[in-house]
Amino acid sequence: MSSIGFQITALTLRGKGVADATVQFGPGLNVISGPSDTGKTFIGECIDYGFGASTAPSDIPEARPYELVILTVKAMSTGIVYSIQRSLRGGGAIISTTGAPDRVLGEKHQAGNSDTISSFYLSLCGLDDRLVRTNSQGKTRQISFRDLAQLVVITEQEIIRKNSPVRSGQFTLKTVEDSVFRLLLTGVDDATIVAAPDKTIETAESRGKSELLNVLVDKAQTALEQLSPGNDRAALTAQLGRIDVNINELLTLVASEQQGASNLESRRKAVWTTLRENQSRLAVLSELQERFSLLKSQYGSDLRRLESIAEAGIRLGQMDQTRCPVCGAEAKYHTQDQPEHSVSPSIVASACEAEASRLQLLLSDLDQTIAQNAREVERLTQDTASQKQDMQTAEAELASYFKPRLNDALGQLQDARTLQSRVRQALDLHERIEELNGLRAKFDEVATTTPKSKFVAAAGTSATEAFALKVEELLRAWQFPGLQRVTFSDADQDILISGRKRSDHGKGIRAITHAAFTIGLMYYCLDKRMPHPGIVVVDSPMVVYREPDREEENFSSTFKDLAYSFLASQQERGQIIVLENEDPPSVLPDSPTIIRFTAASHGRRGFIPSPPPTTERKNDQ
Repeated sequence: MSSIGFQITALTLRGKGVADATVQFGPGLNVISGPSDTGKTFIGECIDYGFGASTAPSDIPEARPYELVILTVKAMSTGIVYSIQRSLRGGGAIISTTGAPDRVLGEKHQAGNSDTISSFYLSLCGLDDRLVRTNSQGKTRQISFRDLAQLVVITEQEIIRKNSPVRSGQFTLKTVEDSVFRLLLTGVDDATIVAAPDKTIETAESRGKSELLNVLVDKAQTALEQLSPGNDRAALTAQLGRIDVNINELLTLVASEQQGASNLESRRKAVWTTLRENQSRLAVLSELQERFSLLKSQYGSDLRRLESIAEAGIRLGQMDQTRCPVCGAEAKYHTQDQPEHSVSPSIVASACEAEASRLQLLLSDLDQTIAQNAREVERLTQDTASQKQDMQTAEAELASYFKPRLNDALGQLQDARTLQSRVRQALDLHERIEELNGLRAKFDEVATTTPKSKFVAAAGTSATEAFALKVEELLRAWQFPGLQRVTFSDADQDILISGRKRSDHGKGIRAITHAAFTIGLMYYCLDKRMPHPGIVVVDSPMVVYREPDREEENFSSTFKDLAYSFLASQQERGQIIVLENEDPPSVLPDSPTIIRFTAASHGRRGFIPSPPPTTERKNDQ
């Protein structure tokens, strides 16, 4: 999780005799949706007021019983939670935190005064004591948190306007706003600007810098020759375009090969599962065959024993028992205590024959079962052999066809990306040389003339290009229709989408791209570890789905799902609070950060709780 800036954990309205109106927020994406007049825009106004806005939130009837706005924020660098309490009637704020006495913060920003609302938030963003330029003569002042407000809290009216998200439209603030944007992109403020330098010192400094720039230009030229000898900027730009096309084709090829290999692997896995099942079944049946064989042997042994007993009974029945076979005495001289229990040998023989017949039937059934099991064992043996052959065929196909093709495609992709990196480095060197030559020309001019103010470098192509790529990455993840490249216009301080100005689009696209600009700036700063509040509040970014213009008809029905899903997946990259009329798509799981106002009796009606119904006591008469 980022350690830059802060995050809002709760917003609360408090008044005497009324229940608190509270919404809780979490890291990453937060969505508050619902129909009109449920308090969504009012929540945005309260957040901005908690950030130090001079204008109080709108005077709506439901909020009149409330007196205080309480914003609870968490510093990402320390984890400390602060409560900022401000009266709806205006004035400063009271800040509270566990283990420290309360502090009173002034409403207006004052340079050098750390006890103001602005200074408090600037310290959380890593922007305290930074200077920004206010005019072309080089005059500077300390940055205020209100200078960042339009890049943090975007209202429903601002999100569809045509001018740059960086600029408010007020001409007197243009220089400050451009300086603030440059500070966020580069992390460098305007502290080094001097409005009216001494001519002699300026000349000496300019000559020294010009000589240093000569050395830097020579080094850059040498590096450029080694990296891409003989290629000018136009040729490199054309080559980069071809490489980008080739990389897209290779990415499609790699995806296709991976899909083919995945399908074959799924088939091999299914065969493997069936094979394991059949092998297990075969082992069970083989074990049964052995047990059946033992049982058959036991039946045979029992039959032979019964036959012996029956034969003995028959023989004994045929013998004359006039004399005892032991002592030779006549039978009449033997005492027979229990003659009624004696059994005739012939009866024993008959019983043995009956039992033998029963065993023969069991043995016959057992023989049938053994034969049936043998056929099943033979079938399973054939099936497992066939399945082993199928697995070997699939593995051979993976090894001989898909893996070489996939490895070849990945190798080509790696080579193309390596070449792309070299070409971009060469283009960066061209830009660096041009910038250095421009600086050298400026310093040479300063050495011979009296400048009105010190030269101020722009944000630089590399920074604005990296920022534009971050916005392009965001729009590409949302599958913005017809997207080719996103670039940055220094003149407009705004992005160009596929070569077209953002302001030339309809208001729906302006709203979406305004949100992408502001969120992309936050992602850029957090990824580059540049100072930023780490939070964006956006009101009604999906205007394209409520009031579509003709050119917005090609937006797919899944665009909204993709946009919300991507933002929800960026849990560790700052905090985004979206205020929207329509409910978020069902692809977002229910969570405390997805709040749906209903404007009805079911669910949560809105931001401000409904007053309890009044009851009249009736006289018991």
